[in-house]
Amino acid sequence: MKVAINCPHCLKRAFLRRTNLMSELIREKTYRCSNDECGHVFISVEEIQRTVVPPRIPRAGINLPLAKVTGHLAAGKN
Repeated sequence: MKVAINCPHCLKRAFLRRTNLMSELIREKTYRCSNDECGHVFISVEEIQRTVVPPRIPRAGINLPLAKVTGHLAAGKN
């Protein structure tokens, strides 16, 4: 399965081409638009911000705040 988001210009699918680890919680992602007439290549930043379900194997040095959960996740349903 290819990772894709919409191109901010032509709104066609843009596919993930490369991921660069900036830190343990931040990744820079490079996307390329699938519309050859557009050809936009752009970078997004993904950041892990908070925990929804605490890990069973926590890692020292990774301290994420616990999210305030509502809806189906709060009820324990996926």
